[in-house]
Amino acid sequence: MSNEVYCRDCGGLIHLSPSLQAITDAASARDRAFFRRYPEIQVYVRPLVPGEFGIAQFPDGTTVLVVQLRKDVRTRHPLLPLNQA
Repeated sequence: MSNEVYCRDCGGLIHLSPSLQAITDAASARDRAFFRRYPEIQVYVRPLVPGEFGIAQFPDGTTVLVVQLRKDVRTRHPLLPLNQA
């Protein structure tokens, strides 16, 4: 049995455990719903969903910049919090 998983948005092959895939799918679904609700917006920032970038670890306060390139094609970029003095 293969563990190959394909992105539901772009069809690309990704290698995530089923639990991490479920987290990534949930984050992607949330982003998809946001852009469908607000079609005039192309960029937004939201809280990080723990696990949405696989096993990568991020500090508390990390947010995610989500950019819609065209309908149902998005990029996600973690934004690390600034150190506070």
